[in-house]
Amino acid sequence: MTGKRCRVGHRESSEDYLEAILVIRRLRGSCRNVDIAERLGRSKPSVSKALGNLARKGLVEVADHDVRSIVAGERLAEETLSKHRFFEGRSLTLG
Repeated sequence: MTGKRCRVGHRESSEDYLEAILVIRRLRGSCRNVDIAERLGRSKPSVSKALGNLARKGLVEVADHDVRSIVAGERLAEETLSKHRFFEGRSLTLG
């Protein structure tokens, strides 16, 4: 049971990073590790480690301090953002 929780938490964390990259790039046109750390309230070393894991999975790339989602990562980020907006709208409606 514990292993299952870890995998779910890991996926949620990956989705959080991908969503943060998407939102930051839309707002600023570029995204740096420090921007992600600030948005998610995580340390820069934690962000660097997470981005390395995402890069190994083929979801992001980092070039000249600019973090970008690759096609699969972009798609997952869009889906995650859409889910979050749906539930935010529902919670506002239910008030």
